[in-house]
Amino acid sequence: MYERIVVVTNPNSTRAGAVGRDVILRLADEGVRFTHLSTRYPNIDDNIADLTPKIHDGDIILPAGGDGTMLGVSNAALDSGAEGVAIAPLAYGNFNDMALGQTDPLAVLAPDAHRTTHAPLNVEVDGELWRYVPAYATLGFTARAAATFEQQGSRNRLRSMPRALAMAANIA
Repeated sequence: MYERIVVVTNPNSTRAGAVGRDVILRLADEGVRFTHLSTRYPNIDDNIADLTPKIHDGDIILPAGGDGTMLGVSNAALDSGAEGVAIAPLAYGNFNDMALGQTDPLAVLAPDAHRTTHAPLNVEVDGELWRYVPAYATLGFTARAAATFEQQGSRNRLRSMPRALAMAANIA
């Protein structure tokens, strides 16, 4: 069905050990042929630039990480210009909104796996493409923002914000 299976991992991920065991070893034990790519930089733009030329027509890419890994992989896939690329994210991050909780690589590769076509949002800064966003909003961001606002220090800083900014943020 696909020309090549590509697993992209993040060695700095808090769950990198689980990815090695549950994804890399599992695929190898099942005899699944795949290419393993790893993010190499702390900066997402550098990872996108590094991954982009490594993506080919007909790839199915399994980013095994969190939303950050998925964001980098989706941008690299779109920047590559490769056709017929599919992305099947595996939930191995702290926030996994785009992976929908799936951790089994064999399940996402199954012929009857659920497939959806998405149109990413193009985010521009000063009229120039900055990044593609595969999800328009994520609960991970919402959860992190809510946790930040729950902290007393953050709430006190918001209370001392200039009134014009507070009104713009709708917290007056």
